[in-house]
Amino acid sequence: MSLAGLTFETFTEAGTRSWTEVPFGGEVREGDPPASLPWDLAQPVILPGTDIRIRGSIDRLDLRASAAAVRVTDYKTGQRPKAPDQMSVDGGAELQRVLYSLACRQLLPDTQPLIARLIYLRPPVKVCPLKNPDGFIDVVAAWVKLARSVLEAGFVYPGIANMPERFGRIALPAAVSYIERKSSVIREAAGRELAAYWGTK
Repeated sequence: MSLAGLTFETFTEAGTRSWTEVPFGGEVREGDPPASLPWDLAQPVILPGTDIRIRGSIDRLDLRASAAAVRVTDYKTGQRPKAPDQMSVDGGAELQRVLYSLACRQLLPDTQPLIARLIYLRPPVKVCPLKNPDGFIDVVAAWVKLARSVLEAGFVYPGIANMPERFGRIALPAAVSYIERKSSVIREAAGRELAAYWGTK
C-alpha cells in the first residue's frame, strides 16, 4: 500500500515540493525539521468565529512553486466506504480534509487553489477530493460552536445514535441497543439544530 500511495500518480508541474507528516498549529513531534516546513509551526490555526485552536499533522502536502497551489492528502489503509465520492464529513467521523484545508487557508493565505483529498490505498487505489472545502470549513466551525454552547449549558450527551463506536460509551451498558433506545433523548438533549448536523454526509 505504501508503494501504491507513492507511485500511482506523477507530478506534471515543475517546481512542486512535497512534505509528509507536516505538523501545524503548534504540533511538535520528535524529529520534526522546523527549518524545512512550508509554514511557521508556532502559528495557531483557529476555527473561524471561535477561540478554539486545532493542531495536528498532515499526511502529505504538495505545494507548487511560488505557492501557486496546494494539495493536501490523507491516506486511508482501511476498508473503503461504499460511496466515498458522496462523503464530505461523514457525520463528523471524517474531518481530516476539512481541518487540513483550514490549516492551509490560515498558514498559506496567499495560496488560493486548494485540493483536499482522501486516498484509499487498498487496490484499486481510489482518490476522493473534497468538494467545496471552504464551505465545509464554515459548516464544521458552526457545528463546533453549537456543540460547545450545548456543552457549556450543561447538556452532556453520549454521542449520536448511529455511531456508538465513537464517544458514546461513557456509562455501561452503552451497547448499540442501549444507544438506540436512548436516541430520541440524546437528540433532545443536544438540541434539534445540533442533531441535524449529525446527518451530514
